[in-house]
Amino acid sequence: MAERKLEGEDVLMIKKTNLVRNYKSETVGFAGKKYRIYAFGDEAFTVHEDDDFNQDFEDGNIKSVLITVTDEGWSLANHLTWNRAIAQKKHQIVYDAISVETLR
Repeated sequence: MAERKLEGEDVLMIKKTNLVRNYKSETVGFAGKKYRIYAFGDEAFTVHEDDDFNQDFEDGNIKSVLITVTDEGWSLANHLTWNRAIAQKKHQIVYDAISVETLR
């Protein structure tokens, strides 16, 4: 199993397809649930219907995407939103500004 990270303009090349499929009934924990297929070039990856990725994608709030790559294909492992990345950066700036001198 390998991973692929999509960032920058690669994220802009992700396409939401109209393909929504039902999980196979024997899929443990997913009976009656669906997943959507997203495309990236000639590859595609699946995203569970309840995953935050779907709304974040609609809102244009995807900074990067981590994809799991197996012989069976691609699937979403995780994603980072712009909101979270900006919050992390702000926290890092505050953290970096703290020193012994600023605490005196």
